[in-house]
Amino acid sequence: MSDAKQGIVKQFTKHGRTVTGVHDVSLRAEGGALGTLAAFTGGTLSADRYEIVTATGPLGPECVVVPFDGHAVLPGEYHLMLHGALRSPVEFLRRRGGTWHAGPDEELAKWLKSQKFPTFMLPDELKQGFTKVEIEQILQLVPMGPQHSALVFTLGGNHADVQLKPYLELVDKLGPAIAASAGPGALAPLGEIRYGALVAAAHAGELDVRSEPAAPDAAPDANSEAAPVEAVVDVRPGLITAVTPLLDDRVLLAPIDDKPLGNILKKVAKGRAGGEVLAFLDTGARASGKAGWAFTADTLIISQIGDNWEIPYASIRSFERTKNKVAIDAQMTGSISCDVYKVADAATAALEAVTGIPAT
Repeated sequence: MSDAKQGIVKQFTKHGRTVTGVHDVSLRAEGGALGTLAAFTGGTLSADRYEIVTATGPLGPECVVVPFDGHAVLPGEYHLMLHGALRSPVEFLRRRGGTWHAGPDEELAKWLKSQKFPTFMLPDELKQGFTKVEIEQILQLVPMGPQHSALVFTLGGNHADVQLKPYLELVDKLGPAIAASAGPGALAPLGEIRYGALVAAAHAGELDVRSEPAAPDAAPDANSEAAPVEAVVDVRPGLITAVTPLLDDRVLLAPIDDKPLGNILKKVAKGRAGGEVLAFLDTGARASGKAGWAFTADTLIISQIGDNWEIPYASIRSFERTKNKVAIDAQMTGSISCDVYKVADAATAALEAVTGIPAT
């Protein structure tokens, strides 16, 4: 997973969002996810792949799209829904220090300007090393019916470290200001929203070949035939069988001694109770419980220098072992490279036990 996408996942989590999907879409693959380049960009950009993160936030579904042309990053978009709809589409442009525009509705544009929304915080250029791409249209707010609006930001700043904070702070101010408004219904945007089709496909689950299991009904109908319920798999027996032959000072099974367990709960499995850690693979330099892999009943927690991931076993699609690394591909994280310093055999065996998937 690239630094840009990994940073977006962390920021969504930090700001109380629930990440629902992490996707890589290649337009050079035969057929593509939705067929053609034009389906995403109208043929106006040379992007050949996209990194996409979807989440559920306090206002509804959110999505970040980061387009790439080889290793170069093009300006991406951040999409989310707001309650309320203004009577016209509006946009914020960078010209003359920042200008609200609402087409012929000058009164609405004047009102937006008077509200002094913190648009000055939004970056107006995308930086890639010594290259800078100026962004003209910073945001659009488009009525999607009389009670909701699509808010679309063009992302700027450092392409390798997209900061969502200024966008989220503007949403906090803009959302309440239009929440009680009722527009005339869906209206066309003032400018092109490049990745609308891609965002819709991501939220609809059309970018994944593997879908998440459906949530069970709250209460079955007593008069209808009950559908079979898939049993929750207890990973403990398989995990014990897989790891026991490899136990040493780095490969631990519950119950884990108090000293290493204390470090595990403080540095790796943060916020977890001691009884939740079924096994631990220590990848730290001193085998002190401060870095490694913690296995719970349903989640793999990995902590290494600069990175922390919590990966539900059901989210893991595949994994591949090299000498001191394991590459894990999961719906929640995309493809990530994880340290298995001195515990490679145990990591492979444990992953196969909890996922039922053989290593590639």
